[in-house]
Amino acid sequence: MEYAGHVRDVLFNIRDRLVVAINEENPLCKGLFGTPRIELGLYKDDAPSVVAHELTVAADLFTRTWDRISMPLRDRTMIYGYPRLADRSLHWVAAQALHEVEHHLLDVRNGLIGS
Repeated sequence: MEYAGHVRDVLFNIRDRLVVAINEENPLCKGLFGTPRIELGLYKDDAPSVVAHELTVAADLFTRTWDRISMPLRDRTMIYGYPRLADRSLHWVAAQALHEVEHHLLDVRNGLIGS
């Protein structure tokens, strides 16, 4: 459940970063704070059906947002903290979102979660 909640939050977080970068010049975007979310118990009472629905909503919202960003705006940049602090284009950020989802899905399929 924590892993699915994490992926949901990643999609929401990166989507918000895109919106910020469209409206601010080269912003420094905030991190996700994944470990504190777990430590605060933000995922502990999540129901699987609710998280599954929210994950679907997050993926759909991210995709619709990306689809509506014009090609010239996709060249805008933000200061991104992962894997190191660097200016990143929105193209790179969207590719990072895809990588995150694919990476986490592969972990789940390989049974690496909860073992």
